[in-house]
Amino acid sequence: MASSDAHNEYIGDLQREVADLRSRNESAQQQLQRLREDPLEWLAASGSAASQPAPSAPADVDSRLISVIVPLHNGAAFIERCLDSAATQQPCGYGLEIIVCDDGSRDDSLATARAWAARHQIPVHVLTHEDAGNHGVSATRNRCAAHARGAFLALLDADDVWLPHKLATQMPHFEQHPESTCVCAFGYNRNLAGEPLPGWSGTELAGDHRRAPAPLDFRPPYDFDQLLRGDPIVNSTVIVRREAFHRAGDYPRTMSHQAEDWLLFLKLSLAAPIQLIPEPLIHYTVHEGSYTAEYLRAGFASGSRLEVLLFLLHWMLQQPAHHERARRIYRRHYATLLAGMGGARRLAESFYQAHPEAHGSLHHFEQHLNELYRELDELRNYRNHIEGQLNRLRRIPGLRSLYRAARWLGGRSG
Repeated sequence: MASSDAHNEYIGDLQREVADLRSRNESAQQQLQRLREDPLEWLAASGSAASQPAPSAPADVDSRLISVIVPLHNGAAFIERCLDSAATQQPCGYGLEIIVCDDGSRDDSLATARAWAARHQIPVHVLTHEDAGNHGVSATRNRCAAHARGAFLALLDADDVWLPHKLATQMPHFEQHPESTCVCAFGYNRNLAGEPLPGWSGTELAGDHRRAPAPLDFRPPYDFDQLLRGDPIVNSTVIVRREAFHRAGDYPRTMSHQAEDWLLFLKLSLAAPIQLIPEPLIHYTVHEGSYTAEYLRAGFASGSRLEVLLFLLHWMLQQPAHHERARRIYRRHYATLLAGMGGARRLAESFYQAHPEAHGSLHHFEQHLNELYRELDELRNYRNHIEGQLNRLRRIPGLRSLYRAARWLGGRSG
């Protein structure tokens, strides 16, 4: 009798296990069908660095401390002036620490930063990656942020310079608006010699798009819908609450293009619009060795827009509050972005029509693109040179009045 009961119990356990397996298999088949029918379901189910869990904040976060985040790569020529500008800030009611991380520089950047730190009393931490290698700007900023103790993270690229009143101007905003998570400002466009010149977008002030043609005529505060059109924010002007930075998942570690800051600002703006102090608070350095110059030279604009959208959708799909909005964004923007990238195909087709001797050679097409980029660089440098000469002339007292008088006399004589 006991043996029969044990046998029946064993059979019952097997039947329940089989029923459970059938249920799980049916559920898996349904999910697989959804993945086949809807790419967004695949994107939501996939694992990626775009949705990496936010690191836990250290126990000793200081609510009255600003941590300055400085990624450094081959910047020995300008890192000292950058750090000087952070160390000489006017009092703003908060303490300051500077965290520099060298990203596998091949020049004297690391030694220069360490020597600067040894000469100054302000708290400075000079880091490298664990293997002392080059991991990109996202991983480098993340390493800085992981070592930061401040409740506020202030971004500063190694080739830019803060004006002395930057922090004293921006920090009162957080006191007056506790709901605000991020604030930015404009910057003066400068070359490496500190001389004024037009920026990458041709404007006098970096980040000032108020007179730009639509759809790039951004108006502060920068909400999510505006930031979907583009990124008007100057990175080295940004101060962000540490909690909001980590809640947004930090910077993604696997993006191919230089758009990690745009992705971060998009995610931050879902919680609260990014506020702007509408005055220049930094010198934004325009030079051919910068990340932005490489971005423009390589023609990454279309690719980066698509990549930002995919990373953004992946992150939003993990957040129940943003899931439906992510689906609407996909339907509205994905096809348009793919159509825009078709411009590269049309460019290739026109090249091969004009150069049939290339016989479909990718090498010849790349050479052609490089020649176009060089010509664009020469035109940009010439424009900057002319603008620099004009700026010198504008500083001569009375010259503008003399010019107007000459034009008037020329009209009279004509």
